[in-house]
Amino acid sequence: MKNSKIGKNKISKKVKRKKLIVNKKINDSVNLKRKSNNITQGKKNGSHKLKDFLPKTIIYKNSNKNSLINKFRPNLTPRQIFQLGSFGGSYWRPIYSGVLKKNLENQHLKYKNIKDPVTGKEENWWEGISDNLLIKLKPDLNLNKYKVHSGTTLEYWEEKNWIHSQDPYGWVQWYCEFHSGRRSDDDNRQIQRWLNFAGPNGRFYLRLINMIKAAGTKYDDLTISPVIRQGLQHWGVMLTEKDI
Repeated sequence: MKNSKIGKNKISKKVKRKKLIVNKKINDSVNLKRKSNNITQGKKNGSHKLKDFLPKTIIYKNSNKNSLINKFRPNLTPRQIFQLGSFGGSYWRPIYSGVLKKNLENQHLKYKNIKDPVTGKEENWWEGISDNLLIKLKPDLNLNKYKVHSGTTLEYWEEKNWIHSQDPYGWVQWYCEFHSGRRSDDDNRQIQRWLNFAGPNGRFYLRLINMIKAAGTKYDDLTISPVIRQGLQHWGVMLTEKDI
């Protein structure tokens, strides 16, 4: 009888050990999934893959060699600008347009079902992007990629006559329209603004590069002017290694 009890105890201990090992593996697996799911869950769960966030130069062409369109080279799509966290999540909030003299809202909804000008396929730019990143009534800096404030108000833009009636929300709305295939008489002005701010000789683009070089650090050292980085993101630009 004693031997059988000893045998049962050994078997019981082995079973417990196996359960502990199995449970540990399951828990480790769950933890790994939780960590990776922050950026790699599938579209069904409304999140994004890491590659969705990576900057890639976008090339727009015009048959006129002198056209500024040929110099317009952002590396973030309109979708990525909002996906990464911009304007404190409030860019597409309801506004009163001083230019149009009326209230506006839901201007972003047209990009939920829009045709790609090249492929002709219908796209939803906001798939998987929370409304908190699009239409918050008040900006929340914690929603910005770099957790800082960068930029001025719509009222300020209107006072400076930077806002035209076709794009009452401003430059990013123009970019959304341009990227989706619209061409207008305002393109040169808006591209020139981009060139001045974030282009290859843009003042803030060059300022950030010079600050990084002066500090003897790398392009992705985010301690170097998160405010300029956030501002560049609002203009469709993220610094990459080849910029330095």
